[in-house]
Amino acid sequence: MPAGNSSGLLASRTWQPFPGMPEAEIFPEIRKADVISSNSYLVRTGDCLILIDPGGLASQAELLAAEIAPCLAVGVPLVVLLTHAHCRPLYRTAGTSPVSRYRARNHCGT
Repeated sequence: MPAGNSSGLLASRTWQPFPGMPEAEIFPEIRKADVISSNSYLVRTGDCLILIDPGGLASQAELLAAEIAPCLAVGVPLVVLLTHAHCRPLYRTAGTSPVSRYRARNHCGT
């Protein structure tokens, strides 16, 4: 099953199959990149939840936190990956956003 819409692109703000990984799903937050924030992704596997680039906007953090909370409530570990640096996402991930309430682990299952 291809991910995303009829053009084969990922659809924003919805869980969908992760292309090439049948056991995983992806939740992209696709937005126009700027100096404050860029796209964010959640990847749900059988072992953990991976947050890629949490973003620098409060609304983005709140959207992601709402998707993360149910997984953490049942004990799914969270991994946070930062692929590049924007000052605001780094500060927010370090302790000022809803996402930061959750303890990031250095790899799945530990």
